[in-house]
Amino acid sequence: MGRQILRETEFLSKLKAKLTNSKKEMTFFNPIDDQQAHRVLLLVAILCGLVVLASIPLPRDDGQLIGSDGKFYYAILRSFVFDRDFDYANDYDLLQVDTIDSIGITATGKRTNPFAVGVALLWLPFFLVAHLIAILISSIGIPIALDGSGNFYQAFVCIGTVLYASWGFRMSYELARRWFSPTGVFPAVLGLWLASPALYYMVGQPSMSHALSIWTNALFLCLWLGERHKDDTLRHSVLMGVAAGLLTLVRWQDGIFILFPVAEKFYRALVGDRTWGWMVLNNVVMGLTAALVFVPQLLMWHAVYGTALTMPQGGGFMHWFSPHPLQTLFSTRHGLVIWHPIFAFALLGIPLFWRRDRRLAFWVLFAFLLQLYINSAVERWWADEAFGGRRFTGLIPALILTLSAFIDRLLLFG
Repeated sequence: MGRQILRETEFLSKLKAKLTNSKKEMTFFNPIDDQQAHRVLLLVAILCGLVVLASIPLPRDDGQLIGSDGKFYYAILRSFVFDRDFDYANDYDLLQVDTIDSIGITATGKRTNPFAVGVALLWLPFFLVAHLIAILISSIGIPIALDGSGNFYQAFVCIGTVLYASWGFRMSYELARRWFSPTGVFPAVLGLWLASPALYYMVGQPSMSHALSIWTNALFLCLWLGERHKDDTLRHSVLMGVAAGLLTLVRWQDGIFILFPVAEKFYRALVGDRTWGWMVLNNVVMGLTAALVFVPQLLMWHAVYGTALTMPQGGGFMHWFSPHPLQTLFSTRHGLVIWHPIFAFALLGIPLFWRRDRRLAFWVLFAFLLQLYINSAVERWWADEAFGGRRFTGLIPALILTLSAFIDRLLLFG
């Protein structure tokens, strides 16, 4: 009897081992470690950079590498470095911005520029490096324009966009690894890199703000969530304010995200985890720092429009009481989910992520709903000549968390 029980036990053990091995073989993705994931993400970043470099000999019809909204961002940068003013008339002439694009003349007599200054600030180091190299090239007798408008300068800022966005995806990977394995996080990062508007706005339109917002949002999340379970300090509140200010400078609509760390501090005081004085002091410091970082935008608006606070696109740009959320998601006219189905899987991952971190899952859901409302309330909710749902790129770092949760569940039942 004892031997029979032993044989049956051995049989059950072998059967369990076979089932376990079969389970592993049936997973959708082969196991991957952090080192392998980092190598692949680096390779994707390099390929994006090479595509941008390969496009340099193939400018647009107007001879420029930058286009669309990018000309306005670039005009802010060039005017700041060469003219040190907010008068963009000569910059528009150099960049061949026509009268339709430039909209018109403001009450102050200046040409309008209804775009954010943050892109220009992030591009500034690359622009200055390009100018230094151009001076060196000119000094050895090779003719090159030194006015900051040529494709040599433009190529540097476009590569800067690729570097910032790639860095943002890398930070998002590291953040998601706090909750999930590399095998779950890696396909989430790669999927939202290659199957969202991010890729197009890194290599097809790198002069626009959308790819840069991936970096600013990843920085904001990493600073916020990296310190959530530690004792907050005034230094951390200052850093959070800087990150929130950058968010707002690059994409004004992303500035609403500062509400979440503010609300979290309020909640911690409410439940007795911190004092009310601590909550007020840290929130005030964070808010004042964010406001200070936003000052360049206020200065530009005041110089161009005559007031520090304005809606530069005009009063009819937003229709707050008649949004179009369903069309923004499902219309063939650049609907987010229709053009990029991967976002649907990321949204399905929200209730799955809820089991890991309820407060953060709620934040992702609420952030998505806020962005959906804002984007669908824009007069031209389809975002004109966009590549899909371009106005949602800032959500990618947060949605990497929920898509990782979705993929993690797929692997569990694979």
